[in-house]
Amino acid sequence: MGKGESRPQNLTNGTLAVSMPGDWFSLDASLIIRPMELNFITDPELVPRPREEIRIEALSLTPYEDGRRIRVNIKITPFSPFDRPNLEITAFDPAGDEIASMSVIGSIHHALELTMHLRRAELLPGSYTFQVDLFYDREDIQHTASGAITLPADPRSGTPE
Repeated sequence: MGKGESRPQNLTNGTLAVSMPGDWFSLDASLIIRPMELNFITDPELVPRPREEIRIEALSLTPYEDGRRIRVNIKITPFSPFDRPNLEITAFDPAGDEIASMSVIGSIHHALELTMHLRRAELLPGSYTFQVDLFYDREDIQHTASGAITLPADPRSGTPE
């Protein structure tokens, strides 16, 4: 051992003696070795669920005033840090054509607020459908939720045609 390093010694009474240059002190070894149990979750609704129980609990859609962006709020069943789900969000126009999509890979939050941009030159007035797929493996969709909003002919008017 180098100069200034300490060497712990176990004593028979359950204490740990440590020598530092010029000093001796002892600590109760049970205070050092005792495992810690930390529980930061005080709300039982936020206790992580097993992977197979993870679902989309809520989906809400709110158009911005410009009519070209949509606020997408998604609430997922709480999950452990080892079971981070993926999401695929897809928007369809009134004719049923896909007009936008976005992916969330390995989400760390169970409540998400996202903004989806509808990037078509001309958006038709009418009902736009949004589908959210939750998955761990892309070929195996675990849960799907959908919702719809109505976009007005003139986004500034706030009323559908």
